Amino acid sequence: MNIGASMKNNEYESEKTSIRMRAEAAYDQKNKSLINDSGKDTDSLIYELQVHQIELEMQNEELKKTQVELDKTLDKYFELYDLAPAGYLTMNAKGLIVQANLTIAALLELSKKLLVRVLFSQFVLPDSQDQYYLLLNKVINTGKEQTGELHMKNNGPGFFANLFMVPVLDDDQAVSEIRVVVTDITNIKNAQYKQNKSEDHIRYLNHQLLKAQENERQAISSHLHENVAQDLAAIKMGFENLLNEKNESLPDAQHEAESLFALLNRCIGAVRDLSYELWPPLLDQLGLVQAIRKQCAIFSEKTGLPMSFSSYGMEYIKLDRNIRISLFRIVQEGLHNIRQHALAKNVEVELICSGLAILLNIFDNGIGFDTVDEQSREAAFGIGLQYMKERAASIGGDMRIISKPGAGCKITVEIPLKLNSERL
Repeated sequence: MNIGASMKNNEYESEKTSIRMRAEAAYDQKNKSLINDSGKDTDSLIYELQVHQIELEMQNEELKKTQVELDKTLDKYFELYDLAPAGYLTMNAKGLIVQANLTIAALLELSKKLLVRVLFSQFVLPDSQDQYYLLLNKVINTGKEQTGELHMKNNGPGFFANLFMVPVLDDDQAVSEIRVVVTDITNIKNAQYKQNKSEDHIRYLNHQLLKAQENERQAISSHLHENVAQDLAAIKMGFENLLNEKNESLPDAQHEAESLFALLNRCIGAVRDLSYELWPPLLDQLGLVQAIRKQCAIFSEKTGLPMSFSSYGMEYIKLDRNIRISLFRIVQEGLHNIRQHALAKNVEVELICSGLAILLNIFDNGIGFDTVDEQSREAAFGIGLQYMKERAASIGGDMRIISKPGAGCKITVEIPLKLNSERL
């Protein structure tokens, strides 16, 4: 017999002797007046029986107390084990589940009874099977705790779990059981995925922004080189010819000077147009409505397309400078995209103060595009569409697009009126 069993036996004998002594004392107290000194066997037998009866009653009371304590312990066990926020299970060295709590049963969407005597691997999705067996073999071979993440399956879409595996060693230091803590980390994984996706989107936007900046610089450089620089060079050569020609008649010189002045005017116009594209002075001088009206007029003049602009209620509102700039840039980019891609015959722009919001509508009757198909959307707008959306979002607004192939396009930008605007 081992030491633990011997100690338990000694405690039992001691408790038994104690109950016997207490029973005898209780009997003496109860029957003190009835006991005589005759020492007869009958009296002795009655005495023994009555003491034994009292002893049994005391043992029964002790058993009741023990049962109450046991029930309390079981309640605590239920609260600590079955109702724990994490899933608890015990499996043997082969990965067979021998015990599980309610939480892991809820995660796997099965009853506890259906989990017992089932291989844990049955609840691991194929993409995590190798990782699971790697963890299991490490626990068995090293006899040390291991942790890892697995993709688990249930009756739904499945979930991601963190497993903490603790080995239980026998007398030979071999793994007899493995206690496993299973924690649902699906929300964390989803948050990480969204964060990574957002970071990828930010990197994409930064790349597109740099690309747009380089394209804009290239366009400005080409415009200056192909128009302004060449015209200025021609003017320079013309004046040099005028200075070098000694016998030139006045009428011919006057005609040459008129041609040079025409080139100068064209250079001035080109520089003025470029300056207006970079920053329209009317936006500060006369406000948003007049700046957009001027932009629409320039668009119609350059493209030859019928162009209409209408404004309602804007005279009663004073907008924040950032809103004015963003709305103007959205119109500017929208018209640029129509010119480049839409093949439209007619274009309309509306700017409306509805009382609760500013509405900007841009219509064209061009070729349209599929708003769902990303390739069609990019072919129709390039990065211009994303630029317009980002502009609207930067001032708390929203941009909606209605279009389909062959049916033109309508872009609506809605900017809620907040503290950044004042009524006049």
